[in-house]
Amino acid sequence: MPTFLQIKVYRRKFLQYALVLLVLCIGLGYLLCGSVIRGRVAANREETVRTFNRMESEIERTTESIERYVLQVYNSSALLQDMLYFMGNDMEGYLSTRLDGGSFRPLASFVDSVYEFAASENNEQFLRISLHDESTAAVFLLDAAGSSLTMQVPNTDPLLQTNISQGIVYVRTLVSPYSLYTTIGEFQFVMNSRLLFASALEYDLPNMVVMDDEGGRYTIREDSAWDGERLYGEVLKMGYNQGEMRSGVNTLYYTMHTSTKNGYHFISGISLGAIVYENATLLLGIVGVLLLVYCVTMVLIAFNMRYDAAFLQRIIATIGGVKDERFEPIQYGARRKNEYAMIAQELNDMVAKLEEHIRTEYKLKLKQQETEMIALQHQINPHFLHNTLETIRSCAIMGQLEAVSDAITNLGKMYRSVVKSDLSVTMGEEMELLNAYLEIMALRYSGSFAYHTGLEKGMLELETVKFWMQPLAENFFIHGYDKSSEYNLFVLNGWEEAERYVIEMTDNGSAIEPSHLEEINATLGKPSAKQEGIGLKNVYARLRYFYGDDLEMSLRNNSESGITITIFIPKEVASRVQVVDR
Repeated sequence: MPTFLQIKVYRRKFLQYALVLLVLCIGLGYLLCGSVIRGRVAANREETVRTFNRMESEIERTTESIERYVLQVYNSSALLQDMLYFMGNDMEGYLSTRLDGGSFRPLASFVDSVYEFAASENNEQFLRISLHDESTAAVFLLDAAGSSLTMQVPNTDPLLQTNISQGIVYVRTLVSPYSLYTTIGEFQFVMNSRLLFASALEYDLPNMVVMDDEGGRYTIREDSAWDGERLYGEVLKMGYNQGEMRSGVNTLYYTMHTSTKNGYHFISGISLGAIVYENATLLLGIVGVLLLVYCVTMVLIAFNMRYDAAFLQRIIATIGGVKDERFEPIQYGARRKNEYAMIAQELNDMVAKLEEHIRTEYKLKLKQQETEMIALQHQINPHFLHNTLETIRSCAIMGQLEAVSDAITNLGKMYRSVVKSDLSVTMGEEMELLNAYLEIMALRYSGSFAYHTGLEKGMLELETVKFWMQPLAENFFIHGYDKSSEYNLFVLNGWEEAERYVIEMTDNGSAIEPSHLEEINATLGKPSAKQEGIGLKNVYARLRYFYGDDLEMSLRNNSESGITITIFIPKEVASRVQVVDR
């Protein structure tokens, strides 16, 4: 559980923020998704207008062809006369009347003209063409497979009854050629709904039906999930041009256009499920973005509350630490300008005063350590000076004047460094002092001793305590040097690792008994009354005073002969060595 949730006030605020943000995201998602749905519904209604206009144009084109045909009949006196013979007669009467009126030449056939007209418009364009008088009608039934003519059909005959599911009836009133105010009958053209509304299929409307006032319905396209007979019937009864109808959990958004000229209603609609399916990617994108915004915002709120809660806990912990005599200042950013920052500042002022007092005491302790370190250095110097003078005396006795001169030069260089008051030098300077000492020892053991020293370049400027390498090298000549061997070797290497500096001194002299070696490693940092190993312990003590307790030093026997002294100096302590003068 995040730490801030363990604090009641932050837990309550976090839950309130989470609830309010959730409500806002849900509301925004509802508005955005609703906007997408409304846009799709609006597009569907615009498409409905275009589809309706296209169907009206198709009907108008057909009715114009009908009007041209009727005008053609009226413009031909022979054809008009033959139509008058045809009206109200049976086939026998029609043919007899044609023969009796044979003075009209050439003879024109009204029946043939009807078939020619139907053929010119595609035989499937009209289901039926009928010519009516007051009580009967002559009916032309048209079909792609063939046509038929039935005469003297009563106007009430079911054959003449039709609805929108079959076709739209276009009625053309016929007037007398002798008096424009006298009606002699009418033409009825039943236009095939399947061909008449076929153009609507070119438009992307998922639900389209055409209905008449009696409830007859021709379905152009329909989603099988809808109860079309019930829903569209209710739409027609309500008479609204647009709206929505619910069916279970789904909703149909409909639009209705009425053709007053041709007597039908065109209804189209799109379901909510279809809209969601078509725009699934966009809707999921909206939900995903809002969910991402919600999560990111809650993470930021949680981060801020966690920071505040941690800050409050630090203040509480600092107050508790004062009771336990632990004085640690509270770290807070500059942006903290609230009451917490005021409390933290007051606590930090208190801690600072206590820290100042502690520093004063700490400096006194370091001064004491420095005094002890100088005393240790003075312990080492007389012993080294005595050994060096013995070496020079031996060389003088042997008449090696140049060697004596070099030895005195090296000794002077070392003694000038020893008598200087400063306590620290660089690793490079300390290695030069070691080289001066080894040059003296090379003269003393000429022909049986060789040495090599080398530090990585990055270590040469590292600060260190003065005059500690020489005592370790001298330890080799006292305890490890084999006078009977023709080849004695001393090697100093230093390199840098990721988190520390490593210095190794290796020789090929005598090894140390394992039990004694273990005892030396275990007691390096402990005072001892024995004189044995005091130089090694003094060096270790001086290095510890200088670098602190994080410094490590160990001895080990080599696999063949001699020992290796390894010193580990962590980079962190090397950058903050404990020297008061710094």
